[in-house]
Amino acid sequence: MRFCQVGAAEFDKVSAFIKDQYGAAHYGADHAYMSWLYLDSPCRWFADRRRAGQAPVNAFVDQTGTLVAIHAYVPFDANTPWGGPRGVWDLEWINRSGVRGTGRELAKRLLAESDVYAGFGCNDLSANSFAKMGMTLVPEIGRALVVLQPDRLRAALAALGECPDLPATGRGGGGHVLLDDTAAIDGALLDAYAEATPFGVARDPAWLAWRYDRHPYLRYAVVAVAGDPAKGVAILRLETVIPDGFVIARMLEFFPRDPICPALAACVVDWAVAQGAVFLDYFTSSADHARRFQTSLDAAGVSHARNPRVPFMTQPLAYGTTNSINMVIGAGGLCPLAPADVDFGNFHAGKGDANQDVVRRKSETC
Repeated sequence: MRFCQVGAAEFDKVSAFIKDQYGAAHYGADHAYMSWLYLDSPCRWFADRRRAGQAPVNAFVDQTGTLVAIHAYVPFDANTPWGGPRGVWDLEWINRSGVRGTGRELAKRLLAESDVYAGFGCNDLSANSFAKMGMTLVPEIGRALVVLQPDRLRAALAALGECPDLPATGRGGGGHVLLDDTAAIDGALLDAYAEATPFGVARDPAWLAWRYDRHPYLRYAVVAVAGDPAKGVAILRLETVIPDGFVIARMLEFFPRDPICPALAACVVDWAVAQGAVFLDYFTSSADHARRFQTSLDAAGVSHARNPRVPFMTQPLAYGTTNSINMVIGAGGLCPLAPADVDFGNFHAGKGDANQDVVRRKSETC
């Protein structure tokens, strides 16, 4: 076997490899989705590689040039305390070479040339491999939940064999307006995000346009405070849950002008209520970002729960044993700090990052 970096012109081989592994109907194997996710990302530090025709896929090939192991990742621009911008999301790590440890060798290569290496949704096998690489597993990242229809949620969960204690219903009343797209977001809000996120995934107009305006399948709402959109903007979408079929609201981004913004918190709840959502939730791996949102809800008089016993996929816990997404994270070989000196608890990312926001029902597609 020999190592290679896959070129964009050869990306069809990667698509075929993933389809052969998971089946042609697998969401992550869809050609339009894969092209958008891997080839169209506007990540700045990866721009030179993109112009040179490289795709963000490392691989081993056999003597005939056939792929036998791949490590597909999504590059992202990182804000880090030490200034290093090179972030990578671990997405597909598949070893079909028959040689044990080949997949981990690919991951180690990527870790060595990164500032920050992270991934969502790892299983026990990959978690064990990440631990051997010196990375940190966060079993459940932070999740805030506002229950809008408690009786309906309670009945649905009871039918699934779950009977959690639910918080009192939230309320809106803040008023909201819809912006046409992410280009309408006031630049001062992104500046405020950057200031509040010394460690996390950078957000800029190019990234937002790619991630939310140009997603090949999902529709997003850019929701602003009524009367003063410069106070704050959030990005949300509706998701149909399995198997009951009711609608929930996922908030992907929360961009307040001030650190605590009750007007924006009330605004997103108002939008979710107007859509008939059973609940609204927001995931973030940053303790600071979670605290800002929760404090904004408190200031708006909106009751909520932190990491409630409500499966985040709203399936029986036997199918998805956590209430939130797990995460693996580590400082890469380019980080000048010792691992003990890096506060991973304040790294900010959420369901808008990597591939954690996916289609559940055909009705959700554009």
